[in-house]
Amino acid sequence: MLNLKTLWHSHYKNTPPLGYCLREDFADRWLRLHALPLSKRYADNDEERQIIIDRANTVANDLFAGDELFWLLSTRAIIPPDIIDHSPMPIVRTTYGLQLAFESQNLNEAIEDRLPLATFARSLTWKEGDFDGVFQKVADEIDYGILFVTSDFKSILAPYDGGFDLILSDKEGLKRERSKYRSWLSDHSAGL
Repeated sequence: MLNLKTLWHSHYKNTPPLGYCLREDFADRWLRLHALPLSKRYADNDEERQIIIDRANTVANDLFAGDELFWLLSTRAIIPPDIIDHSPMPIVRTTYGLQLAFESQNLNEAIEDRLPLATFARSLTWKEGDFDGVFQKVADEIDYGILFVTSDFKSILAPYDGGFDLILSDKEGLKRERSKYRSWLSDHSAGL
């Protein structure tokens, strides 16, 4: 496997591959999109679940053209002694055959709070609909710590239970996406 740790660090330095860490460290390239209208966090019915899937695919189609390679990453804490945290279960990792790529830690946390992190990865081909299960599991809090990363590692889609954080390659891309998805943005002053 390509040295993903080197590739990751060349773009994101010491920021671990976790959505909330990327949001903090790359705020100038970060955009949050809500998965449901009116910033509703969780789906109550099948119609709302479909809205989440449709929005996820729309955003992903913007980042990954049809049949384009991308990296699917799943990051978990390693809880001493060397046991990877499996709660909730790492369904995405096992379903898509992700392999251990590298270990890291969040250097922004106090030393006594830092846990080593294990990142699993695999290069896959984007096709709309193929990853609906991933988006749904994250939306339902069945899995977490998932990133969809462009093959050049310049842009990231980080689904969470409530929407999608984007880390875009540049401020122009951020401006363009903010305008395009204006109705999916939060009214909150911090964009959350």
